[in-house]
Amino acid sequence: MAHVSPGSIVRIVPALGIFLCAISPSTSPAAERELDSMKVMRLDGGSAFPLPETGALILGQGTELKVAFSPSEQERRDPYKSVDLREGDLILLANGKRVKSIPELTKAYDSTSVGAEFKLGIQRGKEMMIVAFPKADPAALPKRQMRMITEDEPGVAVFPAVGILLEEKKGTVVIQDLLLSGTSAVEGLDVKAGDVITAINGKKVGSVEAYSKAYDALEVGAQVTWQTLRGGKGQTITFKKPKPAGPMIMKKEIK
Repeated sequence: MAHVSPGSIVRIVPALGIFLCAISPSTSPAAERELDSMKVMRLDGGSAFPLPETGALILGQGTELKVAFSPSEQERRDPYKSVDLREGDLILLANGKRVKSIPELTKAYDSTSVGAEFKLGIQRGKEMMIVAFPKADPAALPKRQMRMITEDEPGVAVFPAVGILLEEKKGTVVIQDLLLSGTSAVEGLDVKAGDVITAINGKKVGSVEAYSKAYDALEVGAQVTWQTLRGGKGQTITFKKPKPAGPMIMKKEIK
């Protein structure tokens, strides 16, 4: 599997109502080629807080709260375009009270009334400042989902350039979700979430690890042939192995 640093995790476009997963596969010294597969872990409410109004993502790192990502002004919804929150900012205060963890920050946010001003005390380098904005009505905000790339959750892998998220279930390899970017290899093919991949290029696979090894061993441009099952019916899917995505963005809209 490709190793991905926790620093290259999530990108958000709040105006579109979606989280975007930024993915940066690295080069494998052994294979001397970039790999397109990597494992996935979901962030929970205790380790990250997506600020709904601005789309900023705040991560808890020990007793520090740091803005891991903050969208540009153009990507934000009105009236939050001018909120001065930037990547690397440390969150020290929420509504005048010291906060050192994501649960504390979440509690401060949740206790703020809709329409009332939510204030964050931040440190940017040596500068201290207050960032304030009105809390939005949650019912008016889009639902979102986020994923973090890591090496901690076995049996799950994402293939950015192909556009699939795989999950291992009881000895089978299942397409858990499609993560289409507009240029994904399976875009337009008869591939759906829930399909079971039983073999790749004639090689039977019963685990995500086995699939990943077989897929990563193929050269870019080589034909990839899947044998899949859907509702007990088998079919064959073929596509050319795409170049690894490198730094890219994949959309996943939550309805």
